[in-house]
Amino acid sequence: MNGWKRVTRRNPCPVCRHGDWCGVSDDGVVCHCMRVESANPCPSGGWFHFLKERPQRPTARHGPKPPVRQRRLFDAERAMAGFRAEFEGDGVKRDIFDSLIEIADDLRLPAACIDRLLVGRSAFHGAWAFPMLDGAGKTVGIRLRAYGGSDKWAVGGSRDGLFYDPDVQPSEAAYNGVTGREIVVVEGATDCIAGYALGLPCVGRSACSTGGEALRELCARLMVTRVTIVSDNDDYKFRPDGTPWRPGIEGAQALARQLRRTYRIVTPPKKDLREWYYSGLNAETFWMVADFQQWRRPPGPAPFSPSSPKPPISPITPVRSNQRVNS
Repeated sequence: MNGWKRVTRRNPCPVCRHGDWCGVSDDGVVCHCMRVESANPCPSGGWFHFLKERPQRPTARHGPKPPVRQRRLFDAERAMAGFRAEFEGDGVKRDIFDSLIEIADDLRLPAACIDRLLVGRSAFHGAWAFPMLDGAGKTVGIRLRAYGGSDKWAVGGSRDGLFYDPDVQPSEAAYNGVTGREIVVVEGATDCIAGYALGLPCVGRSACSTGGEALRELCARLMVTRVTIVSDNDDYKFRPDGTPWRPGIEGAQALARQLRRTYRIVTPPKKDLREWYYSGLNAETFWMVADFQQWRRPPGPAPFSPSSPKPPISPITPVRSNQRVNS
């Protein structure tokens, strides 16, 4: 037996005092006796008897455990402040006006409208930096767009957010005189800038399937009760099972369900709002096209903020552009 010594006539079993059949462990603590019963039977026959307490092994003493290293979160506001300072320049070789002229020529959009997003630049990444905000106006992420190109990516550690003027006030949302205020939700930072160029109360999402939670918070802050969603006019794509789908339109429908506000969806005749703007779109034409779309209510109760004058009225009737006034 490994770890055991058989008894002999010279060294008999310490329990039954016989010199055969039994065994003792090498450390002399346990006896396996085949004749005398105990409360510890052995599966192979016989019984175990503990002759003395097993000596305890000394345990190694370890020092205090090192503190758990906390993962450092990405400080988007601090990073964006650095990109903004780089955009504004040193005032000698380049200043903010040089950057605005350069990015306006790159995006083919008005410089004043671009600057409403407080954009930055990063020579390290070779890209323009667009801050992504949450519903309260705090920078939670940074989207980069390559100089002179269409490649887009986010700075590592960024959270998803919205593109809009952080100084926006409730009075800037369109007031239609019937059911409260209204905003226009588009896809992307450049579409939001194109909306500003048209005089629309725009907010941009980072993608067609994101931004619902932040938009709910923003709508509550701006006392918005109705939302016009501009979906990208994407080509049909096919799922693995072969069924067709359009990401922009289906993403707009999913967003409407998340917002739980009265909504309508406008699909531009061009790829997106920015391309529509390039083709000569003006605000009057946009509202005219939007007013042809039917207002819809998402499933579930409509939200009502105590700061709103009254809850939405049913049924909803299309509102003409001449009913929309600023307040």
